[in-house]
Amino acid sequence: MDAMIDIETLGIRPTSKILSIGVTLFDSNKVQTFTELLQTTHYRLVYQRLVYDEILEKRYLSDTDQFFTSDQSTLEFWLQEDEKNGGFRDLRNSSDAIGQPLDNILCDLNSWLIECKKVWSNSPSFDCSILRHAFTVYGLKPIWKFWSERDLRTLLDIKKVNKKEFNPEGFIVHRADHDAAFQAMLVQIALNKEGA
Repeated sequence: MDAMIDIETLGIRPTSKILSIGVTLFDSNKVQTFTELLQTTHYRLVYQRLVYDEILEKRYLSDTDQFFTSDQSTLEFWLQEDEKNGGFRDLRNSSDAIGQPLDNILCDLNSWLIECKKVWSNSPSFDCSILRHAFTVYGLKPIWKFWSERDLRTLLDIKKVNKKEFNPEGFIVHRADHDAAFQAMLVQIALNKEGA
């Protein structure tokens, strides 16, 4: 079993605040649809109501928290995303918007990955680095080892798979569970592609 991890954050530094985590468990020897993979996806929101309220009110989060940071350019990106599709406004008003403590979510993440041999992400230098920092802050260790991390971008480049050719029905970009399922689908397509 493999896992695809996707996170949404308030920055691009390894110390960035995490908004949400999506993890899709999948068999890399199969090719499944986005909808099938979404059914094997775990999704957790981190303190969403507070974070999204601050974004929507255009009050930039301060970096007073000594362990996690946010970047103004990323906050501005999320504001633009909200103007396009209202996603943050919808989350703020949903019962899911309460979120969970990050340390609990990190423990959940480890439990989801117990059977996984490989941990994929769109770039381990982003997703896995930020997660490793969060584990360290809470005195926890990720269950996976660095040598089990795999890079989706490299795989797609080597196998000559253009992700823009795929647009699954119901896919919501920048939603961690959807991104994880979509990226797992791309791994399956690339690894099972004939002649590449």
